[in-house]
Parts: sequence; structure tokens; C-alpha cells
Amino acid sequence: MKNTPTGFYYGWRVFILLQGVIFIIAQIDKLLNDMSKLRGREAGAGKGAIGEAAALQILALYKKRIGRRCVLIQSYAYPHASNIEGNIKLNPDGCFIHEPGKPGTDDEIDIVMVTDYRIFLIEVKAYSGKIKVNDIWTHHANQWDEKSAICQAEKHGRHFYHSFYDILPDGEHDYIKLITAFTGSCVIEDTRTMNKNYIPIAIANDINRIISIYDKPGKYGIDVDAVIKKMLESKTSVESVLM
Repeated sequence: MKNTPTGFYYGWRVFILLQGVIFIIAQIDKLLNDMSKLRGREAGAGKGAIGEAAALQILALYKKRIGRRCVLIQSYAYPHASNIEGNIKLNPDGCFIHEPGKPGTDDEIDIVMVTDYRIFLIEVKAYSGKIKVNDIWTHHANQWDEKSAICQAEKHGRHFYHSFYDILPDGEHDYIKLITAFTGSCVIEDTRTMNKNYIPIAIANDINRIISIYDKPGKYGIDVDAVIKKMLESKTSVESVLM
């Protein structure tokens, strides 16, 4: 008689995966604490790299669990159209500006995850403490951010669709899912009245659950090989690719 997995078996697998996420988060907190001793650009770059690496480790657990096509690309940069506006920034005087498109510039996405159901564009921030998000902006470390993580994710979506719509089923933008992920130990106060489903927020131990909500079959599947082929042909730089 063939043995079949039991509820205990599945429960144990979930427990092991959860312990893996908890271990990763503990590593993140230690690294972020070390980075807090640095200042300025060095600290920002270091925290960014830590956040991306941590999110990649957590998403690798998801890739392993689902047992189907899933490719992870870290720090994917490619030339974006110069006729499309860039990011929105908050000036020191409190005014918002929309950066104009510039010839010869790239868009860099922290993590791209391509499954046979969706393409996830993930903006990663290594923030700790309390983070406030409203319909206009994001706030942490007792100040309003120069760049909103939500707006950055939205910008990635606009530019990516413009460059890759031809390899999406029927050219539908619904096959692209935007996510903002915070990988430090933080508490989110999300008071948005719109766009919560368009750009959901995830914290470290919740990224894979958020991904699983949207990683569902659509009318058509994603041609993963075609997407990866075009992305790598179009890249100006990439940190790592996990096939």
C-alpha cells in the first residue's frame, strides 16, 4: 500500500518553513543593528542590500514550497522609456515633484519574481520601527520619506509594463503584481483608503502569504521562459538570478 502524506507531515513542513523565516528575520535584525552604526549613503546602500538579500531568502522558501516554475531576479536594471515620468519625490520644502523621464536612464527593481501565473515586482525596504502609510506618502524614523515606497512600486509597474507588455497574455497588465515589502522588525499603520489591493504591503514574515494570495491561475499562463529571455536580453545589470 502506498504511503500518503498525513496532516502531521504537512504541519511539520509548514513548521520547518516558518522556522526558516524566523531565522532569516533574526539575521536581518542583527545586520540592521550593525548598519545603524553607519551614516549617510553607506548606511543606505548597506541596508538596501541587506533588505533585498533577506527578501530573496524568504521568497526562495516560497519557490521551494510551490514546486512549479518560479524564477527570482535580484536588483534587475533595464533602460526605461524616456517619455514616461519617473518617481515622485518630496522636496525639503514639502513640495512633491514628478521626476521627468531622462534618456539613457535605467529603472532598477529590487526583486522580480516570475511564476507561471504572475510577474511580481517587489520594492524592498529595510525599515524598522513604526511605519505610517497613507494615501499620499510614507513616514518612518520620525520623518516623511524623500521617496515613498508605494510610489516607487507604482513607478516600476508603469515602466515594466511599457517595456514588456508584448510578452504578457493579451497584453493584460493584471498579470503584473506590485508589492512593497518591509524586511526589518516593524509595525505598519496603513490608513490608505485606496490602492491597498493594487499595491499590498508585506512585512518579512508575511511576504510569502501575500504572494500566495495573488499567485493564482488567470485566464492564461505566463510563458516564464519568454519573460526571462527578454528580461535578460534587456538588462543593463542584475545582482543574481535563481532559476
